[in-house]
Amino acid sequence: MEVKKYSLSYLCKYCGSEDITETEYGYVCRNCATDQGRKRYQSTTSYNRIQIQNVITLKTTMGNERERERSTNKEKIAYLNKLNSMIPHPEEIMQTAFNQTKTLLEKLGRSYKDISKILKKFSEIHPHFKKREKFRNPKKLIPCVVYFYYKINNIVIDQGTLLENSDLSNTEFNAFRRGMENFWSKYQNRDRKKFVLNRIGGVITEKKLGTDLYVQSEKILDKFWDLIKNSKDDVIAGLVIGIAKIRSKHEDIALGPICEFLRISQGTLQKSVQRKLFDLHGIQNKEKGFKNKVEFLEEIGLFKGL
Repeated sequence: MEVKKYSLSYLCKYCGSEDITETEYGYVCRNCATDQGRKRYQSTTSYNRIQIQNVITLKTTMGNERERERSTNKEKIAYLNKLNSMIPHPEEIMQTAFNQTKTLLEKLGRSYKDISKILKKFSEIHPHFKKREKFRNPKKLIPCVVYFYYKINNIVIDQGTLLENSDLSNTEFNAFRRGMENFWSKYQNRDRKKFVLNRIGGVITEKKLGTDLYVQSEKILDKFWDLIKNSKDDVIAGLVIGIAKIRSKHEDIALGPICEFLRISQGTLQKSVQRKLFDLHGIQNKEKGFKNKVEFLEEIGLFKGL
């Protein structure tokens, strides 16, 4: 059987691969070996039902609407056309997942080459949810898979952009996060410290805060990691940047926009300093305010050597 390589303008609808091959039977993905359906032409009509052009589709069409109505077997053709338009449920789920993934990666500015890996993980996770559970819906599950796929690989993406371009609410996202470790064991072994450092770098770059602040932040993260690692990633990033800002005497840098960018409150940072640094070192809570707390820790030599 003669096989030739054919480059289509779209990716595999199952795994996202670009490796599509044309055979005498149709187009097949070399990566997952699924039939893509022959490239077919579908007639489109104007308002007066006269054919005006052809467009590519993945489904066969049985003439245009006018031709079907004129046929002597129009009832049978109408029935066959309805059957032809139906998509098997598993295929429909994967097609929806593919479309959602492609849209999100486009909005997030990520490469389409990640689609196949994301869809593979989606296929592994999807069966864990029973029928009628909200995460059986690819439009709910795919945004979660996308987020944690990149997080495990220490790549920072904007959670706000992700949620804005999906049907997933922040409450639903947090619900998925709580049970995610049950079917994604690799998440527990990820390099969190590297991810937090990437997050810090992203904030400093976005806010144009300067390389000196990044260097200081990295040193603080290394020294206090064991004390602060049980906090959320964004809280750790904000805490470290906040301490570095005060120690570097950057009065021109406001803490508010940094916290807003990380979607945390300044009060959260103050509580973190109290619990992670004051309480663990047996220091009484005599200082109020994040800045005063950090300056007090500086005075007693907690940051010595940085």
